[in-house]
Amino acid sequence: GEIFGGLGGSSKNQVTYIKSVNNDLWQGTMDVLSPYSIKLIDSEVGYVETDWIYEKNEPNRRCLIKVQIKSAELVSNGVSTTISCQVKENDNWFNDSEQFIDQEKKLTLTILSKSQEYYNQQKL
Repeated sequence: GEIFGGLGGSSKNQVTYIKSVNNDLWQGTMDVLSPYSIKLIDSEVGYVETDWIYEKNEPNRRCLIKVQIKSAELVSNGVSTTISCQVKENDNWFNDSEQFIDQEKKLTLTILSKSQEYYNQQKL
C-alpha cells in the first residue's frame, strides 16, 4: 500500500502517454514487410522483426529483417533497418559476418517512400 499510496486521488500524479511512433512510417514499414512472416511487433516502441527468411536454393542460410522506427515525425533518419543472416553448419546456426549495407539502405528508402505516399494521401 505504501508504494502506491501517492498514486490515487491526487491530481498531481498523472500518467501521460506520448506516442513516439510516426503512423506513416509505421504503415510504410508494415507495407514493405508484408511479403514476410512477422515474428515480433512492438507498436509502442516502433519495432518490427521478421521471422527467418529462407530461400529454396540456399537451405543452409537464413536471414531476418529488423526495423526500428525512431521518430514521431516523417524524417529521413526516422527509421533504421538491419538485415541479419546465419549459416548452418553441422545442425548449428552461426551468425554470418556479411554486411548488407546497400540492401539495408534500399529497404530504408523503400519504407520512407511508402511512408511519404501514406502522408500525401492524408493531405488530400
